[in-house]
Amino acid sequence: MVDENTQLNDHVAVFPNPFVNSVGVNIQTSVSGSAKVELVDMQGRIIATENVNVSSGTTYYELNTSKQLSTGVYFVNVTLNGVRETIKVSKVN
Repeated sequence: MVDENTQLNDHVAVFPNPFVNSVGVNIQTSVSGSAKVELVDMQGRIIATENVNVSSGTTYYELNTSKQLSTGVYFVNVTLNGVRETIKVSKVN
């Protein structure tokens, strides 16, 4: 069961946007745990996935992307405490 108060306190920021080779993910939460970070293309294919250990407070994680990744729109999915947040990002050369 997911605690609704925890959901309200969690925050995810992704930068830079647009990105060239990597995307920074800032995860702010009031509890420690494991977050799943995915980079997904417009067709729903998972390009990269990582499990990130997060601590109470702010955790920064850099999701490295292949330099061969095509220019275009992608989504960063972060699942934490049973809640998924999706942020649209753009890849440029």
